[in-house]
Amino acid sequence: MNIINKRSLVSVIIDTYNYGKFIEDAIDSVLNQDFPKNEMEVIVVDDGSTDDTPERVKKYKDKIKYIYKENGGQASAINVGIENSNGEYIVLLDSDDYFHPEKIKKVVDEFERYEKLACVLNSRKIIDEINKEEKDEELPSFHNLELKRENLHFLKKLTYGTSRSSFRKNFLKNVLPIPQELKIEADLYLNLAIIWFGNFSYLNEKLTYYRIHGGNLFCLERINKLPLQINTMKIALKNVREIARRSKIYDPYILDKILKPYEIEIMEKEFLLNAFSKKAKRKEFLKMEIEKFKFYKDDWNFSYKFYKILRLPFLTLLPPKILIDLKNFYWENKYFKIRNLFFPQK
Repeated sequence: MNIINKRSLVSVIIDTYNYGKFIEDAIDSVLNQDFPKNEMEVIVVDDGSTDDTPERVKKYKDKIKYIYKENGGQASAINVGIENSNGEYIVLLDSDDYFHPEKIKKVVDEFERYEKLACVLNSRKIIDEINKEEKDEELPSFHNLELKRENLHFLKKLTYGTSRSSFRKNFLKNVLPIPQELKIEADLYLNLAIIWFGNFSYLNEKLTYYRIHGGNLFCLERINKLPLQINTMKIALKNVREIARRSKIYDPYILDKILKPYEIEIMEKEFLLNAFSKKAKRKEFLKMEIEKFKFYKDDWNFSYKFYKILRLPFLTLLPPKILIDLKNFYWENKYFKIRNLFFPQK
């Protein structure tokens, strides 16, 4: 398929790798948007698929731009998509997810409302592999926020995933190219880097359908994926620090506060990995819990803080592997619902 060079208002970039069974849902969800077709282009970047993806996209012919490249990971695929885009706005979509019919219209309306807006994020509906809804997510909306200390409570865990992220290209250019080492976590880098150059909004509307399945690159059930997750998160945060220091509004206090939850998450993943390899130490767990308490304590009420302190001596006595098994048992059986009755988090 030839790449057509014409000016488009919106460029939807679908990155894919061996997701032939999902790719048509993703493409169809974009082509069926409540948005003018002549103001939108669809770019599918195939990161070297060896399944039937190329055959499945043939039927779309000139309705999409199909770019096949050598396998290099998510960052390289998105970089190629952006390089070949003509749109003023860049909307990202992983090929195992799909959009609500009003997604692009809602996102463009938000961009058009605020000229300094660099990034628009949105809520999602989580489904399983056969499109069965699992749970909803509720977060407060905010609009055209500037990166300031008084807005930090909006910035804890700012990243929302590739398929929930949209950008104004003029601002996005400040943080490109995405580091090629990011086989995953491209959205982590983009979301945390672009806010140093423009404002951001979050729409509490479920405009993205996020599919949970065994093949998800960021699926935590598979211990063998932890090294990749840990390494790419570290690379992403390192590059965000470098980008932030180059911006005109650099504030080390804000940067440390924004990155801290991800640093804690890395500690948790490293502890989990070490626990399975029997290299974990109790002091690692204690340090991790203390860091988590210090960072999140202002978000917790008194009863939950009391619970976190009460459980700590008991948990630190357990061998790390047993501790992980106990934690998994706790979540799998939803015992947190009982805990919520006595020690609600908020």
